[in-house]
Amino acid sequence: MPLIPLQIPPGVFRNGTEFQASNRWRDANLVRWVDGTMRPVGGWRLRDTVSTTAPRAALAWQDLAGDQRYVAGFHNALKTVNASGTIVDISPTALVTGNLSAVVNVGYSGGVFGSATYGTPRADKGNYSEATTWALDNFGQNLVACSVADGRLLEWALNPANDAVAITNAPTSNKSLVVTGERFLFALGAGGNPRKVQWCDREDNTTWTPSTTNEAGDIELQTSGQIMLGIRTRGQTLILTDQDAHS
Repeated sequence: MPLIPLQIPPGVFRNGTEFQASNRWRDANLVRWVDGTMRPVGGWRLRDTVSTTAPRAALAWQDLAGDQRYVAGFHNALKTVNASGTIVDISPTALVTGNLSAVVNVGYSGGVFGSATYGTPRADKGNYSEATTWALDNFGQNLVACSVADGRLLEWALNPANDAVAITNAPTSNKSLVVTGERFLFALGAGGNPRKVQWCDREDNTTWTPSTTNEAGDIELQTSGQIMLGIRTRGQTLILTDQDAHS
């Protein structure tokens, strides 16, 4: 029986229905196309264990010398791994340890039905708190970071002999951070205000007080929600709250 060649174009096509994607690859896993031919991606290699607890954020990038950089944030630490697998704890001095897991809500409607005494008053909010997360970004080649539990804006200048340090003059008690495409560092939930966005002068993350000679400033978002994070996208920066999004 003669073999019939299948002329299937390279790449995965998922627009429209399965019928519209006839004679195309619709799904794939661990493959790539080289010169129009499907090939396996190749083997995976396990890195050294960075921590015994789950990372809450990670960032990988290349510095100006072309060296690979990787940083992971945990509820109680900030660690970096270089290309050779060396792990270094770069947590700043007096880093506030956060929650490994979320704390359950014991306020009204937060428990199992029928588990407590009927008619006993409950707090309207309880003591619910989220698991600690990190915001990680690059200011140039340097790392900037913020732990929800710690609230400081931190910077690490890539030297494994030095820990990350709090950025001079930056607001504290922040929720998150993001670096815009125009090279402003945004403090989100700045100073403990869940709706406030504050930014440093362009290209200078130590100047936060507005003046006629710089571009530092702040704004309080018109929202009923609280800021969760920022996302740098093409041509704009999105600030996401638990209720809405702002550009």
